[in-house]
Order: sequence, then C-alpha cells, then structure tokens
Amino acid sequence: MQVTRDELRGQVYIPEREGSLRAEMLAAARRHDRIPYLLHPQLRELLRELRDGHPILVLQNLGLSWAPRWHYAVVIGFDAERDAILLRSATIKRHVMPIALFERTWRRSGYWAVRILRPGELPSSPDEQRYLAAVVPLERMHKWRLTEAAYQAALAHWPHSLTAVMGLGNSRYANGELQAAIGAFRQAVVMHPEAAAAYNKLAYALAEAGEWSEAQALAERAVALDGGATPEFQATLEKIRARR
Repeated sequence: MQVTRDELRGQVYIPEREGSLRAEMLAAARRHDRIPYLLHPQLRELLRELRDGHPILVLQNLGLSWAPRWHYAVVIGFDAERDAILLRSATIKRHVMPIALFERTWRRSGYWAVRILRPGELPSSPDEQRYLAAVVPLERMHKWRLTEAAYQAALAHWPHSLTAVMGLGNSRYANGELQAAIGAFRQAVVMHPEAAAAYNKLAYALAEAGEWSEAQALAERAVALDGGATPEFQATLEKIRARR
C-alpha cells in the first residue's frame, strides 16, 4: 500500500515536541509492515549500506548541544570525489553535505541510523541480536505473516538461532498452521536439546494435535530441564496429564 508523505507525517509528527520522536518513527515503519533495523553507531556500517544501494534514515542535530535543532534526513549516497554525503533533506532531494559536517551533526544524535527492511530482507552486515530485536515488536502487533518471513530469513543466515526458530514456530502457530509450527519446534529441540522452552512449546502444540503420549514425555522433559523454575512449563504438563 502506497503512503503519501502527508499521511506519514500525520502519523509521526508531534507538535508539542516540534518534531517526531525516534519511537514514533520506528512504530510508523512497523505499522506499514516494515522492519526498522538500527545500525551499529558507526560511519563504516552506514557507508556499507550505501554501497549496496540502500537509503538510510538518520537523525541529526543541526543546532548546538545546548540549543538543539533535531532533523531527520535520508542518506542516499556518498560522493568520494567531494568527500561528501548525499542527503534527501526536507524538500531538498539532493543535498550535498561535507562528510566532516555530517559526522558532527549525526554524532549529536548518538549516530542514530535506521535501515527500513521489507519482510524477509536482511541488512548488508546483519547482526543477529539487532535483527531479532527489530522483529520481536512485530509479534506484539500480531503481524504473524511478517514475522514468519523475517524469522525464515534469519534462519537462512543464522541456521542455529534458537530465537529465530522459536519465533518461526510461534508465528506459524498463531497463523493456525499447527503442523508447520510442530515442525519448527521439532527443529528447535534437535538444534538445542537443552532448551526447556522448546520442549514446552513442542509439547503444547502436539497436545493440540492430539499426540498426547509424546506431548507428555516432552512436557516432562521441559520441566526436568528447567528444574521447576518456570510455572508455565509445569502448567503445560499438568494440563496434558489431566487430559490424558
């Protein structure tokens, strides 16, 4: 769905704060089925994304530390000959700023920079924890198709990620794809045989599928691994025992 600039401005602009807070910018991206990925706070990673043709949203302080003038811009390129950054800034489609000045104004925001990802897309130099942290808020919004695509992309890059495979299982379960969810949770216990949460999720899904005997054995394994520390795991086991 196409979104106009004025529509997006209405979603992120906060008059009393004279601009858009970072949280609102990230939330707006998620509302439109995108994944806002926070880059490492360093110029090198920003330039790597630009070399691969990816525009990056940045926050600058064009004023002073004691009199800030916060400003969002989109970095669209780097001019090596002029040692300058190319920006789409406000109504200016191609604003040339010396890299030293850009770095100084950008540093005042803590080098805040975001790559807006499509479902299933990864940044140029993906960091597992940063990427998964960008996906998790979408679960709270129940955007399960989006999270499923994101976790599949994560597993393709980090095939042993417990968070990614569990997220994939949860997304499929929420979408009503019970057998596909069971497959993901089975993959989780094979890859991480000491992960109590994986056994618990698999047990719960198998119970829903009517596989009571295997579900009970797995629920017992979850409780044993956890040592009874997590009430949720014990509750799963008790429900399965009662049903059997």
